[in-house]
Amino acid sequence: MEKKILIATYSWSGHTKRLADQIAKLLPGADQYQIAVPAGTYDLTDMYATSDRAKNQLATGELPPLANPIPELDQYNLILVGSPVWSG
Repeated sequence: MEKKILIATYSWSGHTKRLADQIAKLLPGADQYQIAVPAGTYDLTDMYATSDRAKNQLATGELPPLANPIPELDQYNLILVGSPVWSG
């Protein structure tokens, strides 16, 4: 069975996306999926305001929709997930 790898990332500022691109270069054939929300969902200039809003959404269960359809995950043997870490 061929090993299929997915690199799924959410990147608010672009740092996580750059790391995902570097990892993808080391894993030829890996697919990449950008976890994204519709434009205007978060403040793109203030990570603290974004963090506060995201925490509130998690607490209330009112999560924003995804902008990109999720790939068929059962086709992958390995899924790497990257995200911001400024909320701990």
